[in-house]
Amino acid sequence: MIRYGLLGGRRPTAPWELYITVGAACLLAGILFAVLFGSWSSLLVLGLAEETGFGVAGVTLLIVGLHRRRRSLRRS
Repeated sequence: MIRYGLLGGRRPTAPWELYITVGAACLLAGILFAVLFGSWSSLLVLGLAEETGFGVAGVTLLIVGLHRRRRSLRRS
C-alpha cells in the first residue's frame, strides 16, 4: 500500500501469457459447450447467448494478450 500509494510506485500488470491462456480457455469452453450440449431444442436462444459470450470474451482476451506481447517484445 505504501509503495503504490504514497511513494508513487506502479501497480504490477498481468503478463501477456495470462491473457492468451484465459482467452484460449474461453474459446475452448465455448467449443466444448457446443459439442457436449448440442441439442438445445428448447433453449436455443440461451445456448446461442452463452456461445456468443464465450466467443466475445475469448477473442477479446486473445487480442489484448497479443497486443501486450507485441508491446513487450518491442521494449526488449
